[in-house]
Amino acid sequence: EVAKNPASDEGWSMLGKLYSEEGDIPKMLEAFDKSLAVSKKFEVDIKEFKKYSWATSFNKGVSYFNSAIATTKQDSINIFFEKAVEQFNYSIMCEPDSTIGYENIAAAHLNMGKKEEAIPVLEKLTKIGKPAYSFSRLGAIYLIKGADLMDGYRKSKNKADSVNAFGWYNKAISVLETGRAKFPTDAEILLQLGNAYYSSDKIDVAESSFKDLVEKNPANKELKYAYGVVLLKGRKYIEAASQLEQVVKMDANNIDACYNLAATYINWGNDLRDEALKKENNDK
Repeated sequence: EVAKNPASDEGWSMLGKLYSEEGDIPKMLEAFDKSLAVSKKFEVDIKEFKKYSWATSFNKGVSYFNSAIATTKQDSINIFFEKAVEQFNYSIMCEPDSTIGYENIAAAHLNMGKKEEAIPVLEKLTKIGKPAYSFSRLGAIYLIKGADLMDGYRKSKNKADSVNAFGWYNKAISVLETGRAKFPTDAEILLQLGNAYYSSDKIDVAESSFKDLVEKNPANKELKYAYGVVLLKGRKYIEAASQLEQVVKMDANNIDACYNLAATYINWGNDLRDEALKKENNDK
C-alpha cells in the first residue's frame, strides 16, 4: 500500500507492525515514524505497539541471557550473550527511558569480559543516576585501566603511562564520589572509592574510607584486608598487623593476607632497626 501511496498513515502503521512480528525493530520504528509524519491518527496505537515490542524484545533478551548463564561451553555462552545484547538494544529503541535494558547490556558485556564495550553503557547509567552498581562497576573498570598503565610504566619508565594512569584513577574517584553522594551506604561503591584513593597515593583519604567501612562491616574479611594493606602502606604497623591478623584468623588460606602480614612484620622490624641505628649514631 505505501508503495502506491507513500502518504498513507495507516499503511505505514500496518507495515511497522509487520516488521515487529518479523523481529526487525529498526524498520518497525522507521515505518511508525513515517506514519506519524503523515498524521497523528494512529499515535496511540503506535505507542501501545512500541510497549508491546519493548516487552517482546526484552523477554527474548532475558531468555538468551539465562541460556548463557546456564550453558558451560564458552562459544555458546558468548553467542547467547551477544543475542541478548541485540534484543536489549531493540528494547531500548522502543523505550529509550527504560534503564533495565542498559543494565542487562552492561551485565552481558561484563560476563563476556568485554570491559571496553561495557564502559559507554555504564557511563550512560551513571548519567541517569542508577543503579548503584553502575557507579562501582564503572569505577572498578577505570581503576583496572589505570593499573594496566601503571604496570606499563614500571616496565618502560615512560612518564606518559604514569600520567595517564593517574588520569584514570581520578576519573574513578570522580564517578565513585558521585555514586557515594547518591548511595552513601553502598559498600561496593565505598570499597572501590577506597581503592581509588589508595591507587592515587591519597593514603590518608583511603585509610579514612576503609576505617569507616570496617567499622560498619566488622565481619567482612575483604574490607579488613584492604584496610590492613592501606595501613601497611602508611607505615602504621600496629594497626596493619591487627587487621591482617584478624583476616588470617578468619581465613588461614588467604595467601595475600599472610604475605602482607609477613611484610608488615618485616617492614616494622626494619624501621625499628633503622631508628635504633639513627639514635645510636646521634648519641655518639
